Amino acid sequence: INYSNFSQAPDGSIAVYPIIGAVTKYSGWCNMGTEELMLKMSKADEMNNIAAHLLEIDSGGGEGTNIETVARFIRNDLKKPVIAWFNGYCASAAYYIGAAADEIYASQGNDLVGSIGVMVSFFDMRQFFEDNGIKLHEIYATQSDLKNKDFHDARDGDYEAMRKKVLDPFADQFIADVKQYRPDLLAKDAFRGATFSANDAIQIKMIDGLMTFDQAVDRAIYLSNTIQNNSDMNKLEVVLGDELERQTDGSIFLQGPDVQKLLAHLPGEAEEVVKTASMNDA
Repeated sequence: INYSNFSQAPDGSIAVYPIIGAVTKYSGWCNMGTEELMLKMSKADEMNNIAAHLLEIDSGGGEGTNIETVARFIRNDLKKPVIAWFNGYCASAAYYIGAAADEIYASQGNDLVGSIGVMVSFFDMRQFFEDNGIKLHEIYATQSDLKNKDFHDARDGDYEAMRKKVLDPFADQFIADVKQYRPDLLAKDAFRGATFSANDAIQIKMIDGLMTFDQAVDRAIYLSNTIQNNSDMNKLEVVLGDELERQTDGSIFLQGPDVQKLLAHLPGEAEEVVKTASMNDA
């Protein structure tokens, strides 16, 4: 069931955020900008009925402004699990966002992902305007001789200053962040702007696998439950004063005296923790 408002959703719900089309800082008619994305995720992260976040992506990239900020927000500031799932494209700025999630999945093997790189393009319309009787005049203050110089040089075919001052530093940060978020991604071509099919991306650890949307939702729920269970186990260990042995299915066994110790130490809280953790009394 889809809900238009987080507060209407039942307990254990997954908040879904569409990142469709061009990535931009501010929202438009057809897309949610990264500023709005952070606001929505921050709100959902504080709501008790929201268990986890799911980024639904189909984007070839877009505006680089704010991308480093939103990626670090997703990775460092959110307390609940984040799954990124894409159907079609997850490239450039969109991959920057997706890589910051705890896990990232494609919908099918021929989806495209990657393009870890930075570029800029613009049109030089001067000749067209002049041919049509339109001449542009730019007048700068005496003290402003360097204002827009890098752009003017690039417009005249000298790209070096813009490449070194703008593009290269941005690419260095992009690459450094992805290496931090995806430490097992070691393929050199991945950091040179190459794009990969999802099948190939799995092999080089750029993404974690293939899933349907429903499976991605289930995975988000699983990660949320795992975090909650670990939190409950930590509470028990603090009360008992000893580390508990986890079984392969995540459960633990307590002897009768351990249970009595829990109930005697923190009656109300211990009963709730024991109930939540679904433990067996051996």
